[in-house]
Amino acid sequence: MLSNHVPELESIVSGVGLGELIERVLTSALTGYEKPHPGAFAIARDQPRYPQHIWMVGDNPNADVLGAEVVGIPAILVRREDERVDRQAANLVSVIKMIFDPVTA
Repeated sequence: MLSNHVPELESIVSGVGLGELIERVLTSALTGYEKPHPGAFAIARDQPRYPQHIWMVGDNPNADVLGAEVVGIPAILVRREDERVDRQAANLVSVIKMIFDPVTA
């Protein structure tokens, strides 16, 4: 998870029961970079054990999608439409289909 958020975000994620689903939580407060700065995405890209499986999913076309794509991270805009963005999904269920079954999405 990459967010422009406070250092306590990892505790918040755990507190709402998502801690076991998210391998790493990176926040602008800890990395020193806010999205869409390429440095934020570069740090995120270099973190996972399986970098070929990294995706950015967000609702801000500039900060989330276009920012990620600058450093080669595929991205999906969710719950919004924007003509500058290739991958768009109405909701998170659609995102899952796009990532895991792109042929039928």
